Amino acid sequence: MYLSVNKNYSFDNCELAKAERNDCVVRSIESATEVAYRTAHQFCKDVFKREDKKGTASNYLLPALKEMEKEGLEISSKKF
Repeated sequence: MYLSVNKNYSFDNCELAKAERNDCVVRSIESATEVAYRTAHQFCKDVFKREDKKGTASNYLLPALKEMEKEGLEISSKKF
C-alpha cells in the first residue's frame, strides 16, 4: 500500500528545506495544510518552539496540539 501524498508536497526548490534536518513535523504540517515549506517552518518555530535543525520537542508539541484540538488551527489564513 502506498502513502497518498499531497501533489503540492514539494520542496525541491526551497533552500531552507534542503538545509534543514529533523523537520518531519514541518513537512507534516506543510503536507496536511497545503502551505509552503517556509510557512510551515515559521509556524513550527512560533507555535511549537522549534529550533532550526533540531526538530520539534514533544514537550511543546503535545500541549499545542491539544489546544488546537479544542480551539482549531489557523495557518496562512486557512482554518482547520
